[in-house]
Amino acid sequence: MNSPGAIEQIRQAGQNEALNVGAGTVTSVGSLEEALRAGARFVVTPLLNGDVIAECVRRNVPVFPGAFSPTEICEAWELGATMVKVFPADAGGPEYIRALGGPFPKIKLLPTGGVDLKTAADFLKAGAAGLGVGSPLFDKARIEAADWPWLAERTRQFVEIVRAGRR
Repeated sequence: MNSPGAIEQIRQAGQNEALNVGAGTVTSVGSLEEALRAGARFVVTPLLNGDVIAECVRRNVPVFPGAFSPTEICEAWELGATMVKVFPADAGGPEYIRALGGPFPKIKLLPTGGVDLKTAADFLKAGAAGLGVGSPLFDKARIEAADWPWLAERTRQFVEIVRAGRR
């Protein structure tokens, strides 16, 4: 939601029935409302906002709130998070995800920030329920150049890492 033209991008992408389009950087109930009106079907936040989580839970919208400390992570989960986006994950690395699994074995953790082709498998081995991947997949220069074969190949590589991690 912090990118120029975010609402229009959500609206346009949402017209493709094959895509599950969400909104990121949702920081308030107001931006949540805008995103949902545009067609977002899930929400990612950079912070723990109880009002946003509660509204998503009320509307049955998957929500992935950002948290880092054990207190924030536990609170996000108790409020109804689908998964908790641990951000920035590179600050603690896979070891931090593994350590969180001790006291919180039922909380689904989604490390984000620092997840790339080199670290993805380690995060999964550490107990991550999923991976939040940004610039290593959506490289700005490649997108601007419409290098779709590169994007398809990079996506395939991440999917294979996730598949292997689930075996």
